[in-house]
Parts: sequence; C-alpha cells; structure tokens
Amino acid sequence: MVFNGTNTTVVAMNLSANSFLEPSHLVNNILIALVIIFVGLILGRVAGRLIQRIFIDFQVDSTLKKKTKSKVSLQRFLSGLVSYTIYIMFFVWALNQIGITHLILNIIVVVLALVVLSTIILSLKDSLPNLVAYRSIVKRKAIKIGDEVEFKIVKGKIQDITVLETIVKTSSGDIVHIPNILFIEEIFSQRRLRAHEKN
Repeated sequence: MVFNGTNTTVVAMNLSANSFLEPSHLVNNILIALVIIFVGLILGRVAGRLIQRIFIDFQVDSTLKKKTKSKVSLQRFLSGLVSYTIYIMFFVWALNQIGITHLILNIIVVVLALVVLSTIILSLKDSLPNLVAYRSIVKRKAIKIGDEVEFKIVKGKIQDITVLETIVKTSSGDIVHIPNILFIEEIFSQRRLRAHEKN
C-alpha cells in the first residue's frame, strides 16, 4: 500500500510540474517570436534602404528613365520587394517558433503573398494600361514619330513614343507628355506628314 501511495504521489508531482512548465514554455516561445519579428522588421528596413542607396549611388533610376522614358521607379519597387520578402520570412519563422500548425501557417503565407502581390499591382496600375496601349499603337501603327496630332487642347508634332507616353512638341515649342492610353480611349485627329514636310 505504501509503495502504491508513493507512486501516486510521484505521478501527481510530475503532472503538477508539467502543468507549471507548459505555460512558461509557451510564454518563452511567444517572447522569442516577438524578438524574431522585431529583428525581421529592422533587417527588412535596413535591406530596403541599402538597395535604395545602391541605386542612388549608381544612378540606376535616372539612367533607366532616360533610356526608356519610364516613370516607374525600379529603386522603389525592388527595395520594397526585398523588405517585404524579409518581413514575410521572419514572420513565418516567428509563427513556427510558437508552434502554429502547418495548415494555418500556409494560409497566412498565401494571404501575405496576395497582399504583397496586390501592393505591387496597385503600384503599377498606372503603367500597365499605358504599356498595353503602347503595344496596340505599335501593332496598329496608329501614330508615328513625325505625325501631327491634335488631342483636346494639344496640337503638335510627335517627337517620341515610349512604352508609357507619347511626347508631342507644340508649334510654340512646348513639350507635352501624353499617356499612351489616351490615344486608345480618346478621340484625336492626326495628319501623317510626307517626307519633305517633316523638316
């Protein structure tokens, strides 16, 4: 009888110890997860700024804009992409530290990926329609460099057609930048000059 009582006492002590340690273990994991998230936020921010500094030092954005006439900032896009990638990686690591099941973890990763993708799409929403319009303009040969166009209150000669906009020089010498999408959506008049008229 004494032996059985001793075993019962030992089992009860073990259960009490486990019930005491489990909440403490969970709290420790939560604290570690918070530290991981904090470190991830710092590293993501630093990495994003480092990308921006590299682009500024090498003048990547200015060179790209001169060659493509594009207003899209590759510097801002890539720095944001790197930062958010690091944020997601450390956030997933923190959730794994807490012990969240793989199913919930996968759902969260998918949601975060959709949020990042939506952010990227929204940042490019003004550029994509103009890019599509540029392809349509080139394919249909709707307008060409040297043509005279009259668009709303703008009238002049086309100087250049880029992937995002068409550059028109008015008779007074003003340079006007017209988004390509407007040549698809709006009505404009056009006169294609002959070779001896373009000069």
